Amino acid sequence: MRCYELLQLRQASHASSSKTLYRLPPPSLPRPVINVGTNASAPSTGDKKANVEIEIVSTLPKPRLDYRKITDRQKAVTLNHVLRNSPCTPDTVFHIDRLYETSTSLRRKLDSVRAKQRDVGNLIKAGGGDEAVRQAKKLKLKVVEYEKILEETDKELLEIALTLPNETHPATPVGKEKEALELERFGPDPIPADKRRDHLDIAAAWDWVDTTASATATGTSWPYLKGSLALLEQALIQYALSVAVKKGWTPVATPDVVKEDVMARCGFQPRDAAGQTYYLTTSPPTSEPAGGTVSRKQANLVLAATAEVPLAALSTDKIIPYQALPRKFVGVGKAFRAEAGARGADTRGLYRLHQFQKVELFAVTEGELSVSGNMMEEMREIQKEIYTSLGLSVR
Repeated sequence: MRCYELLQLRQASHASSSKTLYRLPPPSLPRPVINVGTNASAPSTGDKKANVEIEIVSTLPKPRLDYRKITDRQKAVTLNHVLRNSPCTPDTVFHIDRLYETSTSLRRKLDSVRAKQRDVGNLIKAGGGDEAVRQAKKLKLKVVEYEKILEETDKELLEIALTLPNETHPATPVGKEKEALELERFGPDPIPADKRRDHLDIAAAWDWVDTTASATATGTSWPYLKGSLALLEQALIQYALSVAVKKGWTPVATPDVVKEDVMARCGFQPRDAAGQTYYLTTSPPTSEPAGGTVSRKQANLVLAATAEVPLAALSTDKIIPYQALPRKFVGVGKAFRAEAGARGADTRGLYRLHQFQKVELFAVTEGELSVSGNMMEEMREIQKEIYTSLGLSVR
C-alpha cells in the first residue's frame, strides 16, 4: 500500500514567487528519446580520424498526452503500472501530478503577464510616456523567464509521462496464464502430441527448411524455407489477405524499416539493456575529409518489429475527418525481433525466429472504449473465419 500512501501526500501551500517550480526528485527511469540530441563518433579515415557529429532529428511534433486523465485517476494509473511490472517507481504518477500543476500555474501567470503587455502596449500607443516603456521592458523580461521555466517543466513532464505503460483493458484478468478467461473453442479436437510429428523433423526430411545454410548466411533463428513450405507461407498470406479484403479492409505492403522515434511512439520501448530491436547503421562516405568535424542530421532507423508500426505511421500527424473513421488496414510485412534468452525443445525449429512474415489487422477508430471494443470483435471474427476454414483447433 506504500505507493498509495505516496499519492495522498499533498503540498499545503504554494509559493507565489515567479520562479515557482516544484522540483521533486524525479524517478530513475529509462526515458525514450524524442528530442533533438547529438551523438559524436570518430570513424577511421586512413591514418587520421574525422569527428562526425550526428544530430538525431524527429520530424514529428511532440506527443500530446492527457495529463488531466492521469492526475485525476492517480490510484488506478499507479496500480496499472505496478501490475504490468513497468520500470516506473511508485511515486511516478505523484511526480507527474506535481509537474502538471506547476505547468498549469505557469500558463495562467504567462497569460496574465501577456494581458498586461497588451494593455501597456496600448498605453504606449496613446502616448503613455517613459514609465509605460519601462513597464513594457519589465514585462518582456518576465515573459521570457516564465517561458523558459515552462519549457523545462513541460519537457520533464512529457519525458516522465511517456514511461507509463498503456492501460490494460478492464476485462483483462490479473495474474499468470492460469488466470486467463476462456472465451471460446472451435475447430476439431486437438490430436495428442507425438514426437513423430515434430515439425522440424518433417520439414528437414522433405528438404523444406535449411537451418545449416541460415547459420552460415545470417545465424541461428533465421531459417531458409524451401519448396512446398515456402509456397505454403505465401499461400497463407494471400488467403488471409483475401478474407480481410472481402470484409472491406484495405491491403497495405508496409516498409520493413522505420524510424526509431516512430517505434518508440508506438510503445516499443525496451525494459532491459538487451532490447529486442535491430538498428541500422551507415558508415560515412570515404570522400569526407580526414580530421575536423563533419555535421550530419539523421533519424535513427530500425527494422520494424511488427507491421503495426508502419501502419500506425499511415495516420500519424494528420487530421482525419470524423466521417472517414474507421480506417481499416490489413498489412503484410516482415517482423524482426532480436529476442534474447535461452532456447529449449519447446522453441526449436520455426518458433521464436528473428524474422518472420505476418498479416496484421490495424484500425483507427474514435477513442471510446465501446467503439474500439466493437472493432476488436470484428477483427476476432475475421481471424475465426480464417482458422475455421483451415480446419485448425483454436482455444
